Amino acid sequence: MTELPGRAPLLASESTVDSVRPGKGPLGALPALVPAVRRALALVGFLSFLHAAALVAQAFLLADVLAAIVGAGVGGRTAQLAALLALVATRALTGWAV
Repeated sequence: MTELPGRAPLLASESTVDSVRPGKGPLGALPALVPAVRRALALVGFLSFLHAAALVAQAFLLADVLAAIVGAGVGGRTAQLAALLALVATRALTGWAV
């Protein structure tokens, strides 16, 4: 391995365990958090999941609408376009809320 000029490699003996904040990885401090913080973190996780699910549903619905327009024409897609609009609004709200 080549060394970068002006930088010394960090030896493993210099790395120490943080005894002040024990835990198991980045989520090890989760039980020590205040309940309000845990609820907020759970809400953000749920909203992020909802945002991702709406994104996937929007992509599939948009592909279906575009395929139908190419195949049969524009007519008769009111329900799908309304659902697509609802998904866009859902993504906008969840993106804002997160």
